[in-house]
Amino acid sequence: EPPTVQAGPDQTADEGSMMSFVGTFIDPGVRDLHNTTWDFGDGTVIGGTLTPTHVYLDDGTYSVTLTVTDNDGGVGTDTLQIRVLNKPPVVQISQ
Repeated sequence: EPPTVQAGPDQTADEGSMMSFVGTFIDPGVRDLHNTTWDFGDGTVIGGTLTPTHVYLDDGTYSVTLTVTDNDGGVGTDTLQIRVLNKPPVVQISQ
């Protein structure tokens, strides 16, 4: 049987801010080995952790998918939505 995966709740943040994610999973195969992959929906994909951080450089709505694969070929996924708000640029004038 595949793992049951939870990617966490939907989130909202300003562009350029560090976002934290906390994924969990349950697998009935107690002796299985697992691989995790996060697809952040902006072209960035990382693996090997359930608690990554990520920075979105542009505003928009992104679908984030956590995939957990066990060594028996079982695959579980869950998706959350990220709403990234536009942050006005900061202008510094030097004289």
